[in-house]
Amino acid sequence: MPERVNQTPGPSSSRYTAKPWRKSVSVSYFDPQSGEYEPSAADLSSSGDDSDASFAVIPSKSQRLVVQPVSTHPIEPLPYSLPPTPRSRGALYRNMVHLLNYPHPILRLPAILDYHALYPHLQTTATYNLLLNLCLRHRTLGPVQSLLENLRKNGLSKTMETYKLEIRWFIYRGRWDAAWNYVQTLTMHKHFPRGPGGQREIPYPLWVELCRAPAARQVLRTVRKKKRKVDRNVFDRTQATSEEILHRLRLLEENKPASMPALGDMYPIGISFLVRLLILAGKRRNAEGLINSYLNAIPRDIDAKMRRRCLSFIHAYIATIPEKVALAKVYEARRTLIRFLKQHPRIRPNSQTLCILLRPLRRARACGTVALKVLNDAKAAWGRQVEDRRVRRLVADLALKEGRMDVVTKMLQEETSEAQYRRRRLLEERMTYTPRRIIARWRMRNPLRRVYPRNGREARLWYRLRARIRYKSYRRTVKTTSSSPPT
Repeated sequence: MPERVNQTPGPSSSRYTAKPWRKSVSVSYFDPQSGEYEPSAADLSSSGDDSDASFAVIPSKSQRLVVQPVSTHPIEPLPYSLPPTPRSRGALYRNMVHLLNYPHPILRLPAILDYHALYPHLQTTATYNLLLNLCLRHRTLGPVQSLLENLRKNGLSKTMETYKLEIRWFIYRGRWDAAWNYVQTLTMHKHFPRGPGGQREIPYPLWVELCRAPAARQVLRTVRKKKRKVDRNVFDRTQATSEEILHRLRLLEENKPASMPALGDMYPIGISFLVRLLILAGKRRNAEGLINSYLNAIPRDIDAKMRRRCLSFIHAYIATIPEKVALAKVYEARRTLIRFLKQHPRIRPNSQTLCILLRPLRRARACGTVALKVLNDAKAAWGRQVEDRRVRRLVADLALKEGRMDVVTKMLQEETSEAQYRRRRLLEERMTYTPRRIIARWRMRNPLRRVYPRNGREARLWYRLRARIRYKSYRRTVKTTSSSPPT
């Protein structure tokens, strides 16, 4: 990432006028990986004649394993590790997975599409599925149609993964009925194997995809003038009604596959889809009963990945509590969360849970005081893992709205201390020139939270919050100075 240079605007600038509360902001607010400290030659040079006395007891053969050479030259990024030229179809697929999982720098979607187009003789259904999944993950629905046409022109057969991605594409476009008709057509043309009863049925993975919450549709509306002349065309976004959601739930219930596993063996993402559908249909009691039954049916010992997926449908439920009063909604959401956590001993909240609990407090009067109390209670009950940069920024924002500058100062101090720790850790990693760890199972796909950590977004929001804090402190200083009597 190129380093951002802070320039002070000239006196002729009309947009950027000199204001007392504005100051030159360090680059660390924009890029958390860059530090304000750079070691100089004086810091790295020997300080006396006995500087090597501490290493006298270390054998000369072992000193190179203990002491890392440090240079006074500027820190340069490690070279980008390009994959080798693919010679087979499997090599092309592995190279694409490697490029997608490489976080620094993140390759854009057009670059991946161009790389795939360079080797038309090595393209397979797996590589097309990888590109389709990437387009849908970024909500870039335009290239999906062309990718499906190229898949058909190359004579490649579709797999179950391809059918899943096609159904997801229909649903993301707000065309759930088209996705349902497409699945019925595939079933009639015998594209799927028979079920345990010997009848043609919808496979369980496709049935789970059909349980996704429908997206909002874009409807073209024509605006006319008084003389019935066309003025302009406007796209309106319309959400599916509760009657349509109930109709889809009935269709899914009637066409439930016989090969569906037991409740404890179902995918957590399928439970999340069903919970969202029930909430949209207005059946919150059924959604709560489904969550409780699933948490009681799954094993008591689950891994971290399973815990995160179970938290996803818990978050979907507590975020849509129909309370109008802000404080009542916060306390009801916390009581509901505690009831869900009692169903399984291994599930613990995270920072996203706390953000959902604090979000309704924007409409409360004592929002900063209540936010600090909720944060302290959550850390005492579930540990410090519930607090991160987002939670501190949200608490500071609510405290600034209320006028609790003591809470704002506390959150700023904790964020500054955490930022200094991150800078020291990153500086140590860069100065030691640690070789990059090669993933043994490098064909697996990393989750989005690792590929896109969203550090830049949080740094940008913290920069805006600091600007608001300085502006409010300046206004208070001016008001106090003007109201004080002259001496």
